[in-house]
Amino acid sequence: MNIELKAVKIHEDMSDETSCFSASIFIDGRKVGVVSNQGQGGPNEYMVPDKAAWDKFSAYCKQKMSGSEFQFEYEDQYIDKLLSEHENRMFLRKQCLGKTLFRLDGDTDDSWRVAKIPFTECIRQILQLRYLGRTLIIANDLI
Repeated sequence: MNIELKAVKIHEDMSDETSCFSASIFIDGRKVGVVSNQGQGGPNEYMVPDKAAWDKFSAYCKQKMSGSEFQFEYEDQYIDKLLSEHENRMFLRKQCLGKTLFRLDGDTDDSWRVAKIPFTECIRQILQLRYLGRTLIIANDLI
């Protein structure tokens, strides 16, 4: 099963305790509902009219998030995970404009090395040759 958020709108100016956002929920390429949060610290609000789709979504979230720190609100935890991934992709997309961002084994997950040149396959080959034998992750591939 593939669950995605599309048409994500994040309202940072309205976020207080939590992210204020709205998004469409897609399961296996089909829109099944919407999710939103007012950004005031409360739980997410869901509008999934099809009970079977909700049950499928809920069971999937519970499976993916079981073993997490909190043993409730699996749907909110999974949506928060998807929202965080979306925000990271948008951040990287902005950072990669006209630059190549990459990370080597041993670098922390939240740090990127920057080559101030647009990413191309030629740049990939140059980086692979320069850092031969090291694991290379290129952020431009992730967006």
